[in-house]
Amino acid sequence: MTQAQGATGSNRLTREQFERLVAFAGQLHESAEACAQHQLWQAATILVAESVEAALLGTVVCSEPELRAANAWPSRGDPPQRWSLQMLLDVARRAGWLPKTMSDNVDPAEALGGEIGDAVEFLCEVRNLAAHPGRVIASERLPGFDFADDDQMSQVYRVLDGIAAEVFSKLAGAIQALP
Repeated sequence: MTQAQGATGSNRLTREQFERLVAFAGQLHESAEACAQHQLWQAATILVAESVEAALLGTVVCSEPELRAANAWPSRGDPPQRWSLQMLLDVARRAGWLPKTMSDNVDPAEALGGEIGDAVEFLCEVRNLAAHPGRVIASERLPGFDFADDDQMSQVYRVLDGIAAEVFSKLAGAIQALP
């Protein structure tokens, strides 16, 4: 059992931990905004995605009993703090917080035309391009993507920020619905 788990095996956060995580998500988002204002697009992209990841983590951990009851909690044994962004998104989709209507094989740019659970794939893909240099040269999913193109990235960042805002809204609703 990890230190994050209590005697019952729960991954629940204390109120203080949850508040710290929410504050951290806010700080990450503010840092993303500052980077975008200075046209530091890769950093802005990574930070806005990290803010979404922090918000997802907090919501997932706070909702563990409800997720388990709904069979939306993964069977893997590692704590949510070690889950990838994609794993957190999968849980959020299974929980119904981030509805998805498109297939998993849809192009990330096309996913913007779906529900928030689809659109967040665009955020993940751009984040992966920013964080993993090899993906920039090998990307077939977003060909021609260029972090040095300020006009393109200004528009892309606005889309990413809009996706993040919608995710935050959906997750706030999930937290408010908790007993």
